[in-house]
Amino acid sequence: MADAAGPSSGDPAWEREVREGVTRAFRSLPPRLQAAATLALIEERPYEEIAAALGTSEGTIKTRVFRAVRMLRKKLDKLGIRP
Repeated sequence: MADAAGPSSGDPAWEREVREGVTRAFRSLPPRLQAAATLALIEERPYEEIAAALGTSEGTIKTRVFRAVRMLRKKLDKLGIRP
């Protein structure tokens, strides 16, 4: 998850910080973006399936996932975490 952005890889304290930072950043997303991103990025569901589950279009899901990823990158960058 984090490359050379922090202390040496394998450092349990740093890995915990990274994990907690990613979790906080993800949970801070607006609900619609969080739902789409969870299904797409974590559960790896196809966009078509996500759109049907959330009652919206596939294009809307793609937009929400794109926006969520952009917001996550900004939040993680501020924490010094580089995906």
